[in-house]
Amino acid sequence: MATALVIGLGTSGLHIIEECQQFHYQFTGKNKPDSVRYLYLETDVNQKAQSTAMGKTDIVPVYIGLENIGAR
Repeated sequence: MATALVIGLGTSGLHIIEECQQFHYQFTGKNKPDSVRYLYLETDVNQKAQSTAMGKTDIVPVYIGLENIGAR
């Protein structure tokens, strides 16, 4: 079976992936299918993925700093 990578951008992307995770958990008891990976890119280091009722999340955060980015 092929592996799928679901990428969320920012807080809105995180919320969409959280809904996917919650939906899958409600119907299967697992946070995601074995062939799927959840990843989100975020600039706010205080933004964390919510856990399902099983007490964990399978969403992997990647925090991106924007301190040194400027217009040239």
